[in-house]
Amino acid sequence: MTLERRATALAMVLATLAAPGCKGKCNNPGPTETCRAPDGGACFDIELVGLWTAERQGVAVPEPAHFSTLYGAVHDDRYRIFAQGGLASEGMELLAEEGDIGIVQNDVADRLRTGVAADEVCGAESIDPTGSVTTSIVTDTDHTKLSFASMVAPSPDWFVGIDGVELWDEGQNAWHDLIELDLFVYDAGTERDDVAFSPDNDEQSPLEPIAVAHDRIFPGGPAVARVRIQRIR
Repeated sequence: MTLERRATALAMVLATLAAPGCKGKCNNPGPTETCRAPDGGACFDIELVGLWTAERQGVAVPEPAHFSTLYGAVHDDRYRIFAQGGLASEGMELLAEEGDIGIVQNDVADRLRTGVAADEVCGAESIDPTGSVTTSIVTDTDHTKLSFASMVAPSPDWFVGIDGVELWDEGQNAWHDLIELDLFVYDAGTERDDVAFSPDNDEQSPLEPIAVAHDRIFPGGPAVARVRIQRIR
C-alpha cells in the first residue's frame, strides 16, 4: 500500500472520529467505481445482505431490529477486531452492546498510522434485517486479511462479523475473485442474556469468551446475514 493511499484512508478516519461522549461514525465510500490500487494490489466491494426474518429463523423479529454500522479493516496478521474464544476488547464491547464503533475506529486509526492496516471497512449506520449495504476497500499484498463486525440489535451483546478472512490465494498466488460467507451470531460475553433481544441486562462478570451463540438464539435457524466480497480490480 502506498503511503499516499494509507494517508488518505487515515485522513478519512480522523475526519469522522467521535468527540468524547459522542457515538462514532464513518463515511461509507459505497461500491467501487474507480480503483487506484497500487501495483499488485486490489480493490474489493463488500456487500452485507440481511437474511433475518421470522419465517427464516423461526423466531419473532424484535422491534426495532437492525444491524449496526458495519466496521472493520483490511490489515496484516498483527490485528484482530475480535477472536472467537478470546475476551472482547473495550471497543468490541461497545460495538456489540451499543453498535458504537468509536473505540474500534480509534484503534483502526492507530493501525493505519503504523502500517498495520491499509484501509477501513465502513458500512451504513443502520441496516434493516433484510436490507443490504455495500462498501469498498483498497489494499495491497502486505495487507490481505479482512475483519469486521456489526451489532445484531436490539440485543444484550450479540454481533455478526468475520475475523481475518484471507483475501490472497496462496495456492494461486493471486487475489481471490469472490468470497461468499454466511454470518452467524456471536455473543461478545460482556453482558448477561437474561432478557433476549434487550440491551438492558446486567454486565457479565467476569467476562466470558466470545462464542458462537446462533443456535441458542435461533435454534436450528440458518444464517442471519451473508457477506459477498468481490474483487473489482
